Amino acid sequence: MIATGSRRPGLTKLEDNRGVASFPFAADCQEWWAIWGPRIVKEVGRVGWVLFILDAHEKLVEGHMLISRLLRSKSKWESKGWTPDEWGNVADITMQSLRWYENHASTIIKQVPEWAAFLIAGQYSNFCLLARLGREMRAAQEQGYSTVVLETKDGGIECTQGGDKFLEEVA
Repeated sequence: MIATGSRRPGLTKLEDNRGVASFPFAADCQEWWAIWGPRIVKEVGRVGWVLFILDAHEKLVEGHMLISRLLRSKSKWESKGWTPDEWGNVADITMQSLRWYENHASTIIKQVPEWAAFLIAGQYSNFCLLARLGREMRAAQEQGYSTVVLETKDGGIECTQGGDKFLEEVA
């Protein structure tokens, strides 16, 4: 994902035109930051607050990837983006990310240029949103909701994936 002259406009364009799925988008974000994070550090320098902003962004993408993966049935053939966190309590994990950010941002924000303080405040909002999504996802899990794939087949509806709870209730 090093942006050549021909690819750079597509990679820096501010639009969301890659369909409705969150997982492929989150995977692209992880790949992008794996390449550009080190390049930014090389060009800007190993300044603590710059490293913090980059680390925080990666932590946000990991949280988004976690929720995106939990929304899907676990694939048997592909494990890109999987972490041990998928087997834990999503509300706890996303709250830990928020607390990590709060602990570090409270000291870093005093040392940054004004424009960077706005970036840090914006990232904080995203960590708060991630924690809220984690709580919502956990509540849905505890209430027995899961992703269900229903298809119309032979004049009826067939559950082709997920839906263990659904099938228990209607059986």
